[in-house]
Amino acid sequence: MSNWIGISNLINRMALVAALATGSVLVGATPDVGATAVTLTAQQYNMCSASCGNHATASNLISWFNSTSPWATSVNEYCSGDPISFKYAAYWLPTRLAVAGCGGASYGVVVSAPNPVTTYAYYYTPQGGGAPSSCLPSSSYECRGMICIQANVFGLLYTACSTHLLNSNTSIAQQQANAYTFVATAWKAEPRVLGGDFNLTPGTVPSVYSSNYLAGVYNATFPSSGPTTQFDYLYLSLPAANGASVISPYCGGSPPPSDHCYAFAQWTAKL
Repeated sequence: MSNWIGISNLINRMALVAALATGSVLVGATPDVGATAVTLTAQQYNMCSASCGNHATASNLISWFNSTSPWATSVNEYCSGDPISFKYAAYWLPTRLAVAGCGGASYGVVVSAPNPVTTYAYYYTPQGGGAPSSCLPSSSYECRGMICIQANVFGLLYTACSTHLLNSNTSIAQQQANAYTFVATAWKAEPRVLGGDFNLTPGTVPSVYSSNYLAGVYNATFPSSGPTTQFDYLYLSLPAANGASVISPYCGGSPPPSDHCYAFAQWTAKL
């Protein structure tokens, strides 16, 4: 995949942090939306490419479901050499370098959406998991971060984002989840689709999401350890979201290509 956010580009964009520090941006705030009603679809998949090793199977699954033309696709644990055919332009954020399970390639998160206008990426503070607070990817640790695309469908602008939060500390993952919506909103206040593996169960996701977004995933997405639970999420910001359809995640395959299920969301929206 040739579209990626480089490290130097990220550093140049870190000026957003100063704007966030002023507190002048309201988390979850959206502009007045027009009367254009649409059915908006999105997908989320942690493909477990490095750890599970099913590169081809997981990549084919993404390519297959992506052919349905989702407005947003969020992918986690992607190895840079995985042979995925995204329907639309895809951008990825490297979070770890020289990963053995990726054959020595880099590893990270991906977001895909049609007609990209601009992109933005950000590494969180705090990090946890042995990574330094001012994190840049290395072969020794994983930097948790987010990547967004501003997309244009028939002249309707919206933002699609992907993230993969820390798995070893609930408190830090919650701080990262708060930063995810805060940064996305500060970057573009238009309607937002936020997807990702939060590594948080529904009861531990910060309340800003239930207050400012309509969830599109309501089922368990992590069947690999009992009991099954939900770690993967897709959200559409209010007031753009008017309603959501419950679509069961896809957990099939023998063996399953990932320890996560492929999650889907469909909203009735006004953009």
